[in-house]
Amino acid sequence: MDKATEHHNIQISIEPPQAQIDRKIDIQLSHLPPWQEITLSAKTQDDNGITWQATATFQANERGTIQVGSQRPLKGTYQPM
Repeated sequence: MDKATEHHNIQISIEPPQAQIDRKIDIQLSHLPPWQEITLSAKTQDDNGITWQATATFQANERGTIQVGSQRPLKGTYQPM
């Protein structure tokens, strides 16, 4: 953890906690320092054994919140491994 997030109790909310690949997942981060940049990574394997990975960097708003489903990432990737 870097100095900007060292004294914050960052919370991550994922709903639903488990979902099929074609279902929407709502991810929210809160209690971040205002304007903090955070990089999220996700990884899964499909039925053919191909591993897919995605990363995205988001910036918290003035309240220290990130809504992954409604915010455009600052940068990111999406590619099979």
